[in-house]
Amino acid sequence: MVPVIFAILKFIGLLFLGIFLFMLLVILLVMLSPLKYRIKGKGDKEEDISGEAKVSWLLGIIKILVTYNQKENPIIDIKLFGIPITNRKKKKKTKKKRKRKKGKQNKQKKQKKQKKQKKQTNTPFVQEPPKEQTLHTREKTNTYPPEVPRKKIVQPPKIESIPMQMPKQKTGVRRVKIDSIKEEPIDPEILKLDEKIMGTESMPNKSEAEKSTDEKSGSNKTKIDLLHTYWRKFQEVEDKKGMMKGLKKLFKRMITGILPENLKIKAKIGLTEPSLTGQFMGFVGILTAKFGDNIKITPDFTQTTIEDIEIEVKGKIIFGYFLYAMIAFVLAKPIKRQLWKLWKGRKQHE
Repeated sequence: MVPVIFAILKFIGLLFLGIFLFMLLVILLVMLSPLKYRIKGKGDKEEDISGEAKVSWLLGIIKILVTYNQKENPIIDIKLFGIPITNRKKKKKTKKKRKRKKGKQNKQKKQKKQKKQKKQTNTPFVQEPPKEQTLHTREKTNTYPPEVPRKKIVQPPKIESIPMQMPKQKTGVRRVKIDSIKEEPIDPEILKLDEKIMGTESMPNKSEAEKSTDEKSGSNKTKIDLLHTYWRKFQEVEDKKGMMKGLKKLFKRMITGILPENLKIKAKIGLTEPSLTGQFMGFVGILTAKFGDNIKITPDFTQTTIEDIEIEVKGKIIFGYFLYAMIAFVLAKPIKRQLWKLWKGRKQHE
C-alpha cells in the first residue's frame, strides 16, 4: 500500500514540476525572444506612396505583414506557425463564388443548345417566294388607313369680371370715455424683452454669483494644494541628485530599447515656412550623427513639398530588456530608500 501512495505522490510531483518548467520556458520565450520589425516605403510624391511592414515574434511563430497603397485599402496578413488566419476565409469564399458562376454558365449554355434543337425539329420546310412576287405583294400590302377628320375644339364663352364695390368707410374721430376702456395684463416675456433692450435687465443675486465663483475657486484650490503637497514631498527627499540620475538612466535605456538598428531615409522636404525647414534640418543633423550617411534629406526653402521618398527601418525590441531597466531603477540606492520610507509611512497610518 505504501509504495502505491509513494508512486502517486511521485507522479503528482513530476506533473507539477513539468507544468512549472513549461510555464518558465514560456515566460523566458516571451521576455527574451526579440520582436523583429522591418518597414519599407517609396513614393515620388505625397499622392503616390506605397510601403510594406513586417513583424515577427516568438522565433517566427507569429508573423504579420501589412501592405499599403494609396489607391487601394491596406492588406493585413497574419500567420501562426506558417498557417494564414486572415485571408483564409476570403479565399474559400472566392473559390465558392467561382464554382457557382461556372455552374450557372454551364446551365445557361445547355439551355441555349436545347432551345436551338427544339426550333430545328419544330420548324417545317417552306419555299421562299421569288423576288418579283415579293415586291408586287409589298406594293399591295402597304396600304395605309384613311385619314380621320379632326374635331374642332369649341372654346367656352368668356365671362367678364365685374368689379366689386367695397363699402365706403366713414372717416373721422371717435370719442370714447376713459371708464369704458378695459386694461389687459401685460405678458411677463414682453417685459423681459423691454428690460433687455433698455439695459435694465434684472441682475442675478450676489449670493448666487458668489456661490458659482466659490465653486470654481474651490476646484482650482484643490488642484493647487495637490501640487503643493507633491512639491513639499519632493523637497523632503534627501538624495535628489541620485533620484534624477536614476531617472536619466531609465530614460536612456528605454530609448535604446526602442530605437532601430538601421535607418535609411532619402527625401526632398520643404515646409510651410523657411524657418520651420531650418529647425527640421537641425533635427535631421542629430539623426545623421547617430546613423551616418544613410540619411540624405535635401531641404527646399521655396515651397512645401515631399518628393522622392525612400524609407527603410529595421530593428528589434526585447521585452526582457525593459523589465531589466525597471528592476535596475527600483534597486538603485536613493529610490530604494524612498520606497522603503513610503512603505513604513503606510504601515504607521494603518
